[in-house]
Amino acid sequence: MFDMVVREGVLAYFSSEHWAETFKAMQRGASNRHLHTYAQSAIHPRDLIPVFRAFFENRGFVQQRRIVLHVQDRGYANIYNIHPRTDMPHSEVYLRFNDQSILEPSAVDPNPDTSLEYWDDEFMAKVYERHPWRDPSPSEEEEIRAYFHSRHWTQAYEYLMELGALHCHVPVWTSISPEALVRIGTEEIRRDGFDVDKAVAVVFNNLGRETGKNVYLSRSPDITLELEWAFRESVVIEPRHPHVTLRIDESREQVHLDPVPYFRLRPEDIEWLKERV
Repeated sequence: MFDMVVREGVLAYFSSEHWAETFKAMQRGASNRHLHTYAQSAIHPRDLIPVFRAFFENRGFVQQRRIVLHVQDRGYANIYNIHPRTDMPHSEVYLRFNDQSILEPSAVDPNPDTSLEYWDDEFMAKVYERHPWRDPSPSEEEEIRAYFHSRHWTQAYEYLMELGALHCHVPVWTSISPEALVRIGTEEIRRDGFDVDKAVAVVFNNLGRETGKNVYLSRSPDITLELEWAFRESVVIEPRHPHVTLRIDESREQVHLDPVPYFRLRPEDIEWLKERV
């Protein structure tokens, strides 16, 4: 009886207004660059990954890359890189543990009035108005191209290719337009053998502050490279920190999720849900 209550509760979320709004926002087209939706659940987030994947597959969408679990803190993780189609935003479902909830919306901590956020072209145009970003001169463009083969940048390749490594940022100072860095970075990363099929400039919330980043999504090898940028006048591009930051690897699951009394879905529960979402 309890197992059926859990099944029906998960299924109800995928019929909810919150998930309908999330799915609608994903389908706004290429102008929508990135999306976060926030929920709470007593169910272990790893058990929900195949259910979210099935929702899209049942509607004819094939995931463009591997969906992984990023563990943020105790009882808090995000299902990362949901990307049903290249012209749709790569998206994340943030899940906070709540032993009183099967699966339902949860307002995001920095913005308590919403449980859905996305960053589109219009939003980023307003972000760019905050600083006098500029296009690079020909010589500056060559400097930027060289940067994407420097030790500071390629250390991200080494880290993300390690067994169990999932995520990191490479922080830089620059006054060059993030859109120019998207274009140049994509070209140079491809020259290093990465099949980058999508790249976007967005912002993220870091300890209550909006920070910019360029996301380069590589299909093969299947990794996500992130150049974190901050404005500094007259600087073309230079390291803001000598090492990669915001590292996330699989060991965080053992530290931050294993001690939490999550409810685990059985294989038959997952299959039942996959057929019905």
